[in-house]
Amino acid sequence: MKKGLNIRLRIAGWLLLAAAGLGLTACWGGILDPVPMARPTIEDVTATKGEGDLEVVISCRVSRMAGIKECGFLFGEEEMRTIVANTPTNNVFSVSVTGLKYGKTYHYQAYIDGGRNKAFSEMNIWKTKVKEVLEEDGVVTIQLPPPNEVWYESHSGETIPLAHESSILVSNTYTNGKGIYRFSQDLTSTGKMFDYSDQCLTTKENEDFKTLILPEKVSQIGQFGLSHLCKATTIVLPYRLASVGSDFLCRFGEQTAETSDIYFIGETAPSFVSTSIWNMNDNVSGGRKIDNFHYPENNNTYNSLLQTRLQGNATHYWVPTKYEINFAE
Repeated sequence: MKKGLNIRLRIAGWLLLAAAGLGLTACWGGILDPVPMARPTIEDVTATKGEGDLEVVISCRVSRMAGIKECGFLFGEEEMRTIVANTPTNNVFSVSVTGLKYGKTYHYQAYIDGGRNKAFSEMNIWKTKVKEVLEEDGVVTIQLPPPNEVWYESHSGETIPLAHESSILVSNTYTNGKGIYRFSQDLTSTGKMFDYSDQCLTTKENEDFKTLILPEKVSQIGQFGLSHLCKATTIVLPYRLASVGSDFLCRFGEQTAETSDIYFIGETAPSFVSTSIWNMNDNVSGGRKIDNFHYPENNNTYNSLLQTRLQGNATHYWVPTKYEINFAE
């Protein structure tokens, strides 16, 4: 009897242990797991740029799909929100987050939920592109380069050689959607560096410029100084610009279907503003296409000179603009 009792007790113990194991499996996944006690884990989390600058695709790879009731991500700037993903496919789940803003830092974290237990990844960071000229909520925010740099954006996403070589050019690089010409000294004049007038709209260089931002100390732009940038859409003219040569914007934006804008941020209207050089009728005298010439709002000097529509067949306007200017460190 004692031996039989011991056998029955051992069998009962084994059954209890088996039930406990099944219970633990059920606690995580709610289903009978073919590999008991092996909870799914987060192996890798990645983020990549979506279709535009303001979209990010976040993906998470897990060790196994069995036992996961819900999965997704926490995402946000300061306040985190939960974004539930679809059931993992091939051990990977992902979400696309749209509607982001330029120049922001977002945090994201993956999670998997087995019902009673959750697992989280480390917190990660996604930074959106800093847009050097951004119009939002009635304010144009402009990020200016250091005094020894010129910033640009190309249509191709590649570097653009200068029209004429400069002895003070140190480097020409293009990363994260921005090109940087870096010089060995502060720029006060553009010289012939961006004068593509002798290239007759036949080269990649003059057609590839989209945006050009000059540093604050440039006070002089010569004849044809920013010439034949025929597909450019944006140029920022600096605070101290006081002298320009004839046709310095010849053929600016002539071949772009996008809106073309000139941003002048100086508080004092220089003498050239009131001269005939600004009588830039479209497809007449140089073929310029300037839709908007922006100048600081609430400036009486500008208002008395510029706040009218131009004569002839011009389609562009003088636009009083509220600026927020930031300087690169």
